[in-house]
Amino acid sequence: MAITCEQVARRLTELEEGGGSAAARLSLRAHLALCRRCQRYVAQMKQVRETLSALREEAVAPASLENALETFRRSR
Repeated sequence: MAITCEQVARRLTELEEGGGSAAARLSLRAHLALCRRCQRYVAQMKQVRETLSALREEAVAPASLENALETFRRSR
């Protein structure tokens, strides 16, 4: 079963962490093997996760954190 770019974006974390069916994970890998756009998206998300994990909670001002959370909520 082929998946779309939108499905990759919505389910990437779940599928990368072993969620979903084996067929869904296989479809993700097949899609990523062919789709440069999704390859860039995955690379960007990896960079975001690495950057965020490197931040210490004390390093982020409360107002900045709330602003970031509000932006995230609106994007969903």
